[in-house]
Amino acid sequence: MGQIEFPLKVNALKVSQQIGDFYVVVLPASILEKVTFSYPAQYSEEILTGTQRKLKEDRIEQICQYSGTINATFPNAIILGANYNKNGDFVDDDSLRWRISVVGDNYKLIIPTEDAIASIIDGQHRLEGIKKYLKTDPNAEDVDLLCTIFMDLASPFQAEIFATINYTQQQVDKSLAYQLFGYKLDKAESDEWAPETLSVYLSRVLNNDKESPFYNKIKSGLYDAADNDNALFKASDINDIGVLISVLRKQTRVSEYLWGKLDHECKAALMDTNVPIEYKLNTLVDGLNKLVFSSMLFDSQIFEGVSLSEETKLLLKMNAAKYRARLNRRLLEDIFQNEISKACLPDVGVWSVSTAAIVEGVTKLYSSKPIEDRYRMHKKTWFGKGRRVLKDYQDKAPLRAMYIDNNDKGIYEIIVNYFKAVDELLWSNDDNIFIIKTIGILASFDALRHILTCQEKPSYCVDYFKNLLADSVKIDFSDNYFHASGSGRSRVKNTILLSLRMNSEKHLKLLAGIKDKYFAEYERLVNN
Repeated sequence: MGQIEFPLKVNALKVSQQIGDFYVVVLPASILEKVTFSYPAQYSEEILTGTQRKLKEDRIEQICQYSGTINATFPNAIILGANYNKNGDFVDDDSLRWRISVVGDNYKLIIPTEDAIASIIDGQHRLEGIKKYLKTDPNAEDVDLLCTIFMDLASPFQAEIFATINYTQQQVDKSLAYQLFGYKLDKAESDEWAPETLSVYLSRVLNNDKESPFYNKIKSGLYDAADNDNALFKASDINDIGVLISVLRKQTRVSEYLWGKLDHECKAALMDTNVPIEYKLNTLVDGLNKLVFSSMLFDSQIFEGVSLSEETKLLLKMNAAKYRARLNRRLLEDIFQNEISKACLPDVGVWSVSTAAIVEGVTKLYSSKPIEDRYRMHKKTWFGKGRRVLKDYQDKAPLRAMYIDNNDKGIYEIIVNYFKAVDELLWSNDDNIFIIKTIGILASFDALRHILTCQEKPSYCVDYFKNLLADSVKIDFSDNYFHASGSGRSRVKNTILLSLRMNSEKHLKLLAGIKDKYFAEYERLVNN
C-alpha cells in the first residue's frame, strides 16, 4: 500500500433528502482505519455505552476470511458522521474539519488530517473485518469502500439513523434499540430527554420561532452550494455576444486582464470569423464560468475606476470563501453592465449556522459531560426516572439545576434573550464577519456560560445582557486576528469577556488569567 498523504481530496456526489444533504464517496479501508472511530453500544455494569452494537469477533473473522476470496464485494455503504471527536465534542477547528469543496456541479470531500473525527454510524463490522484481512495477509490489496458521509450531524441524529437501519433490518437487542430511539423527541417524555436530546429540541424551536434571533438560520450543515450553483452563467444571460466579445478585446486594463484569464481554446474560437455564433456563445459562457469558479478576480489596481455595486462592496468586505463564486459573478456583471444580465441571487446577508454547533453550545450550558449524563440516565436500575437521577452527580454547568428541574422554558428564554442582545449589538454590523461564523457563535455561547457562572441570580432580560455587552460594540470582529485555525473561537470568547461590564469576584479572577495574553490585542481591536 502506498503512503497516504493529507489533505485528501476525493470526488463526491451530493444527495439531498428529508434529513438534509449528505455525500457519497469512495475511500480505501486503509484511510478509513486512520480517520474514523466507533463506539460499540452495549450494556456494561448496567450502563448503556456507545451508539453501535458490541463487536462480535466471529462476525469480524467471517468478513476477514471473505475479504480474501476472489469474489469478495462490499456494495453497501459505510455510514459516517464527520466532525465529531471520540469524546463526542463538535470539532470547530477549520484546520481539522472535513468539508466539501464545490466547483460548478463537481463536489470534492476534503479530509485535512489523519485525525479521527468521523464516527462510524453503521458498518463497523465490515470495516473491522477488512482491516483484519489487510493486517493478516501480506499480499492483501487495499479495499475501496463506498461511504455515505453526513457533515456536522448531531450525535442524537446519528444514533437515530443507526437504530432505524438496524432495528428494521437486523435483530438488535430491543432494549438497546429503544434506548437509541430515546433520542427521538416524539418517542419519550421530555423529562427523560438526555442533555443532547433537549438541545436538539431547543435548536428546532430556535430555528422555527419567529421571535428567535436564530429564526431560519439553523441548518443541518454549514455549506450550502445553491448560491454557487445560481452564480453560473447561462447563454440567456448574455445580452449581445458580438458586443461582449468586442468589449473584451478592447485595450483597457480590465479587459486585457480578463482576456488573459480565458483559456487558449476559448480565445481562439472567439477570434475565428468562421466559427458559428452559437458555438462562440457557448464557448464564452463556459469561459466565464471558469472565471466565476477560479480564484478571486478582484485586484484593487486593475479594478480602479470600475463602478462596483453595493453588493459587490459588501462581498469584498466579507472576504468569505463561501461567496467567492458569487463575488466573481458580480464583478463580471459590474464590468459588463450592458452586455451581461444581472443574476437574481438570495440575499447575501442571510447567514446560517449548523444544528451541530447550536447543539454543542446549548448542551454545555447544562451538561459538562453529556455522554456520561446519557449513560447515567440509561442505567437499567434507574430507567424511567428521567433527569432526576443526575442530582447525585456534580456538574458546574450553570443551568444544570434548571435542566434537572425540567425548566426547559426558562433555559430557552435565557438563550433567546442573550442572543437578542448579541443580535442587536454585534450581528447587526455587517462588518463583524467572524461573530456570525461557527467560531463566533460557539464563542458567544462560551461567553454566555461564563456570564451565567459568574453572576448569581441576576435578571436575565434582554436589557441585562445588552448592558453587559455594551462595550463589545467597539470590537472589530472583522479583524483577521480571529481567523486563526484552532484558536479563533477562544480569541473571540476572550475578547468578549474582556469587554464585559462585570465586577463579580469569579469574573475578575478569570480576567486576571487572560489579560496578559489577550489584552494588547483587545485594546487594538477596540481602538482601531
